[in-house]
Amino acid sequence: MQISTVATVSRFVAVLCGFSYLVGAILLGGAASLSGGPTDGHYYLSSHGKLTEVSEAVYSYSRYHALVTIALVIIALGLSMKSKPTQRELLISRYVGAVLVASGLLLGWWWNRG
Repeated sequence: MQISTVATVSRFVAVLCGFSYLVGAILLGGAASLSGGPTDGHYYLSSHGKLTEVSEAVYSYSRYHALVTIALVIIALGLSMKSKPTQRELLISRYVGAVLVASGLLLGWWWNRG
């Protein structure tokens, strides 16, 4: 397998993982990777200064998802620096990025509208 193929797949997986992390943070009311955390046996996710109490399992999920997303982004960036994407890959990644940003903004607006 060529490094450009591995780089393309890793970028795609990193984007999907990042998007699912964003959706999870919106739906759960925050993320464990920011300023939330355990306090006196209670677990909190944080979003824009607002804390949401969650179970230990949800907190652990959010924390590990954040760590995996960060690791995948670093791996994807490292592999991308070793390969040169084709024009087609650049075009696809621009469209995918635009769709993901737009859908993330729409989901965030919808979730916080009331």
